[in-house]
Amino acid sequence: MKKFVKGLFALGLVAALGSCGPATSSVPTSEEPVEKVWVTFFVNEVGGIFEEVEVEVGTTVDRPATDPTREGWEFVDWYVGVEEEDALFDFDVAITEDTDIYAHWDKLFVPDTREWQLVGSFKNTAYPNEWVPNDPTMQMADIPDDDLNIFKITLELGQYAQFKVKIMEDGWGVEANFSNYDPLQYNTAEIVVDGGGGNLQVTTAGNYEIYWDSDFEVIAINRLGDAVGEGVVQDVDPGAIKEWALVGVPTGWTEVPAFNMTHNVDGTEYKLLNVVLVADEEFAFRADAAWTFKVAWGGVSLTTSAEGMLVNAGFLEDDPATTEVDESTLPNPDSNIKVVTTGIYSFKLTWVEEVAVLQVDAITLGDTLGLAGSFNGWAADGHVMTMVSDETDPDVKTYTYTYTDLVVEADGNFKVKPLDTWEVSFGDNGENKAITAGTHTITLVLEVNLTVAARGLVFTLTIA
Repeated sequence: MKKFVKGLFALGLVAALGSCGPATSSVPTSEEPVEKVWVTFFVNEVGGIFEEVEVEVGTTVDRPATDPTREGWEFVDWYVGVEEEDALFDFDVAITEDTDIYAHWDKLFVPDTREWQLVGSFKNTAYPNEWVPNDPTMQMADIPDDDLNIFKITLELGQYAQFKVKIMEDGWGVEANFSNYDPLQYNTAEIVVDGGGGNLQVTTAGNYEIYWDSDFEVIAINRLGDAVGEGVVQDVDPGAIKEWALVGVPTGWTEVPAFNMTHNVDGTEYKLLNVVLVADEEFAFRADAAWTFKVAWGGVSLTTSAEGMLVNAGFLEDDPATTEVDESTLPNPDSNIKVVTTGIYSFKLTWVEEVAVLQVDAITLGDTLGLAGSFNGWAADGHVMTMVSDETDPDVKTYTYTYTDLVVEADGNFKVKPLDTWEVSFGDNGENKAITAGTHTITLVLEVNLTVAARGLVFTLTIA
């Protein structure tokens, strides 16, 4: 509560009056000036003066004949200050100077009948890793109390989960959702932090009680223990190998096995080969199912084969004739990656000392492919294959590549690949395919499914 500025100070002066007596004698009379001060009764945070009284210095002031009123609150008494710890005003103490007196109040209890719920991305796996605005399973229960409106929910939260409290069916306006957090309540030190965007973020996975005081609009959180339920695992060891995955439109922004990256022994190099991405889709890479570790445009190093096929989803074109660069038009390093050209993409991510760099290679559907192997010294241009396509089905396209009369002088290895890159290739499990000496016909059939539900690439590589 704010303290109000003191009122007026007044000094009363009483003029001395003389009187005339007989000519032979004169006895002057006088009266001492009376000093007066102001006593002001304030109504605190409501504002305004309740009553002002002028009293003589050295006298007491009377309690106001009536108490102030305030809707929704009960008057307690008159105090020397606005703070809760300030003392009661003593009406028996003499007033010696201008004095301010303040009303204190107790809030009357009015039951809150609104339906409160928790919304957020609660788990550190796929479900329910989304914000559901009117989910009855996330409704907070009212805790009966004669003095406070307290609501509670108990659930498990994964590391980096984010959440807030909102009124069900009241939309997403700022007046309907809250993340005011009291870090002094319960045993919450360092386990919940500001997640940005008005959200609270969990730093330590576990089983939590979340309390919401709707009268004072504050959240308190109690961690009951480690997470044990489905979908939540305890915090990943900071030194552990990270699990990177492509997430975006094709995955519904959740991880699916087909889009998880493989890694080397020490977790410094990751690969995701031959992923089908469709024009106008957006995606990013994140580790350990958390957006804390994210690689999007800011860490992308494009190879020649993917140039122009991916762009920054937050890019705003700048006028090349402008000499002064407007930073608002520059690519946003935190943006998603947007697909320009439908194609087959392969990714290699390096993760060293918490710095991620992403290399991208790609081919457009129906691009020319060739053979490369020990039979031609693994020459970069390879042997060009003929291609026949079947694109009658808009969702599933088939491309058949053939090379006949391939002469192999000695047993060796080979793979099928674009003529200008090695990162997009087809062999045995992403590696080379064995071939024996002789004359062979090589056939590669690519079956590309473009639907989100069944997105994927199936290929068969045969030797005849």
